[in-house]
Amino acid sequence: MRCKNDQPGFTLVESVLVLFVSSLILGITLVAFNYLGVIGNQEKRFFETLDSAWNEALIESQAHHHSTRVLFYPNDEVVFVKQEKSRLKNRVVKMSRGLSVKSYHDIEIKKDGYVKPQTIRWSSSGQKRLILQKIQLGWGAYHLETIKQN
Repeated sequence: MRCKNDQPGFTLVESVLVLFVSSLILGITLVAFNYLGVIGNQEKRFFETLDSAWNEALIESQAHHHSTRVLFYPNDEVVFVKQEKSRLKNRVVKMSRGLSVKSYHDIEIKKDGYVKPQTIRWSSSGQKRLILQKIQLGWGAYHLETIKQN
């Protein structure tokens, strides 16, 4: 369309339409980044809580000379089960949304704090990555290794 003085330009409807489409794209992008940030923060808090519960179980097993079982349930939770005198005591750590362990694991922290070396595979659907929790050296120490997935 041409303006009154025969110079090319946009009409009001075309300008509003371009602004609307640009705003829509920007809004979708911001929501997506916010969603991924929330998932990343939830996963970080989950692994911090898991680390705290793990270290507490190691220390208590050594100090009180009792073993602790750590049960990893896919898509659900991690449960720390310890025998105190004649009763069982559980501590549950809920997994964050989008995070799951690939398969069920039953790990024993022995009375002296020894843990059989092994690797637990975690999947993060929100962050699209594989996380390997490698328990090493047999004494309960572990580290997390992240692998990006396509």
